[in-house]
Amino acid sequence: MKGEVQQIVNKISRKRIIVIGDAILDCYKHGAVKRLSPEAPIPVFNETSTEYKAGGAANVALNLVACEQDVILLTVVGDDQEGQILRQLLKNNGISDRFIIVDKSRRTTTKYRYYSGDKQLFRSDSEDEFDIACSLEQEISRGLSAVIDSGDIIVISDYAKGVVTDNLAQTIITSAHAKHKLVIADPKKNPYRKYSNCDIVKPNQSEFSLMLDREVVIEDLRSSCEIVCKRYQFGALVVTCGEVGLFFYENNNSCNLIPALKTNVHDVSGAGDTTIAYLAVGIASGVHLKNASILANFAAGLKVAKKGAVPVSLFEIIHFQNKVVHACELLALKRYLTGKKIVFTNGCFDIFHKGHVSNLRAAANCGDVLVVGINSDESVRKIKGNNRPIMDLDSRVDVLAACSFVDYIVPFDDETPLALIKTLLPDVLVKGEDYAGHEIAGATIVKENGGHVKTVPMIKGISTTEIIRRIKEPDE
Repeated sequence: MKGEVQQIVNKISRKRIIVIGDAILDCYKHGAVKRLSPEAPIPVFNETSTEYKAGGAANVALNLVACEQDVILLTVVGDDQEGQILRQLLKNNGISDRFIIVDKSRRTTTKYRYYSGDKQLFRSDSEDEFDIACSLEQEISRGLSAVIDSGDIIVISDYAKGVVTDNLAQTIITSAHAKHKLVIADPKKNPYRKYSNCDIVKPNQSEFSLMLDREVVIEDLRSSCEIVCKRYQFGALVVTCGEVGLFFYENNNSCNLIPALKTNVHDVSGAGDTTIAYLAVGIASGVHLKNASILANFAAGLKVAKKGAVPVSLFEIIHFQNKVVHACELLALKRYLTGKKIVFTNGCFDIFHKGHVSNLRAAANCGDVLVVGINSDESVRKIKGNNRPIMDLDSRVDVLAACSFVDYIVPFDDETPLALIKTLLPDVLVKGEDYAGHEIAGATIVKENGGHVKTVPMIKGISTTEIIRRIKEPDE
């Protein structure tokens, strides 16, 4: 599957995607439970920290940003602190609040999740589910009219919190088709006729069953999709089926079940947002629905391995089970590692030995993520002479990649990794203690950026040079 996904990713280009729907603030309360309340037989939750994330249409928008797309978000939030927090989260990720309407008559939809360690204890919601006023419908419609010409595709993210009214849904679809734009909708509940004539509709299996007023099993998906598409004049259906995978159906009877990516399922929240975002990315780039569905299914598989409603980046998809990062990808890597303590070290790693293992393991213990720079063959020749390296770059990279404590590997052609360090700006720069007292390439840059330089102990008597000497001149 990975090779197929890589070919699809190669066709993805930067587009402008318009998202309309219910923005949600996800609030994660972390703490501990150590006793029961004397007031009732319930646990006492001692809060230690609070974390905020964007959910709903806002999470769809962040997934699109993570996929390196331009995004316009049209939504409604309340005139409250939660609305301010949500708008700031979006701004921090480059999404303008120009088309985010503040409605004093409603609360910002907020989901509070309480965690003790990795265990979710309970959830409480604060929301208003009534439809937005006609005046706000018209304001969203005017906003859509202002940006629709520059948009490549429109996504409706409907969480049934009142933003996507029946009238607004039809206005969006009609307006888009008048401009020859496609619309992809993620519905939540009846009435589904509000999406009539929509190009692609993406329900989950439970929502799809509601469209037919009966439970739909996997074996019935094709015939059921045909019925639903005719009933509502949908162009296509993409039905997410949890751990089974994803089923797509087009009116020309092209359909297929795509098996789910095999990952450790940690949290399914936000998986639907990731799916519709990557569907939109694929379709906007001219990818056929089948391949867009494969890409979306793959991205959703990466999402469920994560905790919380968090986006999946294009970088993650490209580098799934692939540790090699090219120098031109370092900025994308740095964005992906935001919030992590990045450790950087480098070397030739020719004839990999115990000393290399020791140094790399020590470096990995200095932070959250270890990025290793490795000299190219030409670079090694400049440093060590024309008879080196013994092992070519591909061989050296393969050995490094087999180390579980090495997260990413960056080949470079210069004699030093100075250019890599300038771009990555690691939190910790690590070298062997044989560099103590010497100038370490990039040390000044790291320190000026608030980072640290650390030397780790070497195993005496072990080096590639010494191994080569002993092979050529074995001790008698």
